[in-house]
Parts: sequence; structure tokens; C-alpha cells
Amino acid sequence: MPASNDLPTDASQNAEGASPIRITHVRPVVGGGAVPVRRVVGDWVHVSAEITTSIGGFLNAAVLFRHEQDEAWQFAEMMPDDSGTAWRVAFQVTRPGRHFYTVEAWFESFEDWHLSLRRAVAGGKPLGNLLEQGIALIAEAKAGAPRDVAAALGDYAARLRSGRDEVSRAGIAMERGLKDLMRMYGPRANVASHEFEYVALVERAKARFSAWYHMFVRSCTNDPAVSGTFRGAMDRIDDIARMGFDTLLLAPIHPIGVTNRKGADGALVARPEDPGSPYAVGNRSGGHTAIDPALGTDADFDAFVEKARGKGLEVALDLAMQCSPDHPWVKAHPDWFLDRSMSPRGAHPDDKFTDIVPMNFDTEDWRALWTAWLEVVNYWAHRGIRAFRIDRPHGRPVAFWEWLISETRSEFPDVIFLAESFTRPAMVRQLARAGFSQCLTYFTWRNSRDELARHCTEFAPEEEDDSFQANLFVNTPDVLSEYLQQEGPVGFMVRATLAATLGSCWGMYSGFELCDNQAVAGSEEYLHSEKFAIKSRNWNARGHIKEYIARLNRIRAENKALHSDARLRLHRTSSNDIFFYSKTSADLTNVVIVVVNLEPKKKDGAWLEVPIEAFDLGENEVFQVHDLISDVRFLWQGRYCWVDFDPKTPCPAHVFVIRRRVNREREFDYYH
Repeated sequence: MPASNDLPTDASQNAEGASPIRITHVRPVVGGGAVPVRRVVGDWVHVSAEITTSIGGFLNAAVLFRHEQDEAWQFAEMMPDDSGTAWRVAFQVTRPGRHFYTVEAWFESFEDWHLSLRRAVAGGKPLGNLLEQGIALIAEAKAGAPRDVAAALGDYAARLRSGRDEVSRAGIAMERGLKDLMRMYGPRANVASHEFEYVALVERAKARFSAWYHMFVRSCTNDPAVSGTFRGAMDRIDDIARMGFDTLLLAPIHPIGVTNRKGADGALVARPEDPGSPYAVGNRSGGHTAIDPALGTDADFDAFVEKARGKGLEVALDLAMQCSPDHPWVKAHPDWFLDRSMSPRGAHPDDKFTDIVPMNFDTEDWRALWTAWLEVVNYWAHRGIRAFRIDRPHGRPVAFWEWLISETRSEFPDVIFLAESFTRPAMVRQLARAGFSQCLTYFTWRNSRDELARHCTEFAPEEEDDSFQANLFVNTPDVLSEYLQQEGPVGFMVRATLAATLGSCWGMYSGFELCDNQAVAGSEEYLHSEKFAIKSRNWNARGHIKEYIARLNRIRAENKALHSDARLRLHRTSSNDIFFYSKTSADLTNVVIVVVNLEPKKKDGAWLEVPIEAFDLGENEVFQVHDLISDVRFLWQGRYCWVDFDPKTPCPAHVFVIRRRVNREREFDYYH
């Protein structure tokens, strides 16, 4: 198996070490084969190769592929292009896990013989020796064929021997049934196998298309002095499901440390009634495999998960890989941790991480530390949790993530890992290549047209490397962006529209639907942050945008163009404050175009430059666009179309789908 970027990708040889057939430029290959190609269940892996030979003969080739749990290889016969050197075929991946694939090429002995036979028949030459050669080839195929195939081949051989004359025997040899059997089981000459097997890492479809809702169980209460529980949080499930989310992410549910516990608003000294930050994991009740008793019992957790599943919601866990000073590991394995007092930052009185002990991934006991984290993940996976958000993974060695994710998926191939990776794009891509299914990005802070365009460019799929999948969260427990603080409810609608349509994966932290925009002055920290307190809310408070969010998620579900980021394209407008982009299905049966007013408090309009060629539209063709937000239809024509936005209307965006067939008896509004 390839293990480094230095491995060649164009070597081929037969069992004897030399072959007149050469297989080169196998694709798709990422990082010379060191990095798996990424796909989701149901995808096709389109494999190509250049295959050349220095001698004549009937050349054939195939892709060999298998799932990691299978011993037998499957074959997909490749087809050449007109040049005869570029060969292609696709195979479908139908279950999660690693799929291995490689390329083989060979000369078809039976086809070469068949050609000689046809020429001899056409030239009126004696056929006796050729027919005996054919019978020998059939006998060779019969020896290695399954019983039923061997019986059929035996019948053909018997008929070839007993035919009344050479011409009739040649006719038997040319029957389609024999040719098909020999193509599958006939002997091959000069077989060449590509030197390497490559890997396609296949995840379930949710790795590419999902909508996440992040919540704190303890805040599911009507009394901020009393912790919410799993049983009480069940009442939230229906509301979240109605908004169209499919993944319910729970903030850490583990026991919370007491030593250096944070108080309300992050105060360094807690009052007796302060619950502390759930990101400071661990106390006498246990660590990362325990449940905070204030939230309920193991049975309560299981009941919560089961109800969520019944409503179409998968429960994911927020895995904070950090420990409070009271975590059982701190006493049992002190060398797994750093002495904060020895760190200049740790000694600073304003250090905001005083309630946790830094982990030491450079410890000599690193194998035991790594194994302990694997056991944590596997513990929850055994309990039915198949999705994890990892807090600040860029603060851990990439090699650790490669190992942990690979080991987890060896037993649970359907586990999804989301990286909370607010860091440099290059590092985010490294995390994706390490195996993270999805990664958060700086989208949360990208607001202007240029910023958004740059973000899309930074994370556009690289050639043959589709390992990166963004998850566009509009807010998090740590981040209430300046844009959301200033723009009010319509700004929340802008950001939700962008996240839900720019990204095939998106998410929001609870309170967003209530347009919660109260921040600590001069910061992006929520006022009375839920990280340090129980935050009771009225989920039907006036001004909520739950129906708008539900509509966005319904639009996503009904339009396959929005199920992937591969065909996202940005387009030009005449206004710097209007962002225009499209997504299409591969076959162009679903074309979604989105126009968003990034300054929703201002009246604005713009000419859109519609990429009609990309949408397979004629220069002067009239086509209908259906606004899925307002449910209004318009007729557009040509390359340039006009849109406008009025702050008096409630919606700052259009999400259009192109309808090619129009009912001309209906009345439409027009933009042109």
C-alpha cells in the first residue's frame, strides 16, 4: 500500500518482472497514493489510465476493486478512447469504509485466436490446427472456471470437436455465448498489473450533506437555577426537527470540574451556584465516558437518543479533548499533562483557560494517551453515537488524528468527525487529509462579497483531491460575529441563506433562530454566555426566524444541486453588495441560483450576468426562474437580468431554481 508522496504512480509489471504492456497515469490519485480519494456511499469512482504496448494483440484492461472487508476482487472492464491509449471505467461504492482499487491489462488470447480464425475462414484456408488451438484455449478456461461455467465451456468444446465440417465448427466457435464466456474466463497473456493499490475512503452520505443544530442540554429548562435534563430536553427535539435539521450536536455532557471552576460570564472565581463550563471535563463522578449526573442517567441519555432518531435526528457529541484538574486522568497519569505554572501564558492572571490542565502530547507515554482517547471515542460509538465534533483539533498533532480516525473507522466505518478548525486554510486541509469528514472554516467572519469570494476560492476542491468538506456554521457558543450583532434579524436571514446554500453542510448554535445578538461590549462573546451558565429561553419569542430556517432546509432537501459543493460557481453583478452564485447537478436537471443582499438594511439592485452557457441556455432563450423563498415565478431572457431588494420587504435573498418549461397562460412578473 502506498505510504508516501515519493512513490511512483506509473509502474506496471507482470509476474516475471517484464511486460510489453505499460500502465501509467492512473487516476484518481491524491498525494501519490498516500492520501485516500474521498467519496460518499452511492458515488461512482471514475478511474482512468494510459495503457500502451510495444507488441500487437487484442488488448484489454479492467479496474480491480474491493471493500476492505472483502477478500475477493470485483472487476469493471475498461474502455479505450479513439486513440486506444486512454482507458476509462467507473465503479460504484455502496458501503462505508476503505475501498481498494488498481488497474490490470492483458492480451486476450481467445480474441487473438478468434481474429486469426476469421481471417482463415475469409481466406479459405484450412482450419484444423486453428480449431484445435481454440479447443485448447477453452480447456484452459474450463480448468479455472466455476462449475456451471465449466460445464457450458465443456459443451462448446465437445461441439467444436464433433462438428460435421470445419466451416460449421468455425461457426460454433464464433457464437456470442462462447465469446462472452471466454471474455470472462479465458486465458490471458502478458498480464500487467499496476504496482500500487489505491484507496477510496467512503463515508455515508451525511458526511457531504447535513444540517447541524448545536445545543446545551442543561439549558433545556424553564428555571435558570435548575439544570435541564435529557428527559426535559426531549421537548426540544420536535422543534429542532421541524426546522429541518438532521444532526443534533450536544455540547459536552460529562461531569464538570470544580477546581478553578469558571463563574458567570467567564469569571475566574465561581459562586457556589455556578454550574461551570462543560468544556472543563471531569470530576470525581468520572471523565469523558461519564455523564454529568445533573443531566440525568445513562438510561435518560439513551431515551433522548432514541427519540431524536425517531424524528430523523442523529445525535452527535461535542468532544472536548481537555481535562479539568479534577479529571481522573490527572491523578492517574500526571505525565499526560503539562504544568501550567511553568508556562508563561499559564501564569498570566488573565489566562482564560485556568479551569483546564493542558495535555502533553509529547509525553513519553504517548501510546497510552492516544489509546485512551481511542477508547473514549469507541465507548460512545458502541453506544450508538456515530458523529463527533472535535474541539480545536489543530492544537493536536496531525499524526494523532490520522491514527485515531483510522483506528476508529476500522471498527466503525460510518463515524463522522467534524473539526472545529478555526485556523489557517493550509492547516484545515491537513486535518481533512488526516480523515476529518467536515471542517469549520473562517466563513463565520466572511461578510463582504470579496471576503466570501476569497473564502470560496480558498476552499475550492483541488484537482482530484476532494478530501475537504466545509461545514458552514453561522455561529458557535464562542462566536457571535460583529455582523450578527449589528444587522438584526434580517442579517441572521442573510447569514443563514449563505450558509445553507453555499455549503452542502451547515450548522447553527441554538439561539440563532431567536436572533440572539447580545454580546459583551467590544467582543464576539455572547452576553451571559451559555458556556458558563444555564440559559433558559422562550423558543417562540417574537421575532424568531424558525419558519425561514425550515424553508431553507426544505429547499436544500428538495434540490440535489445543493447536496454537494463540487459545482459551486460565483458570478458577476453590478453591485458590490450583492452576492450571486449557482449550484447545479451534474446532469443540469437541477440548477439553483442564489442572489443575496449583503447590506440588507439598504435598498439596492443589480444587473446579474447569468452564465447561460453553463446552464445550457440559448443566447435569447426565455426561461422561468422560481423563487423558492417567496414562491414567486419570473420570466428571464438572455445574459443580463435585473434584481432589486427593498428593506421594507422581509427577505434579503432570492433562491431561484430554473424551470425550462413554462406555462405561458400564467401571469408572471418580469426581471430583465
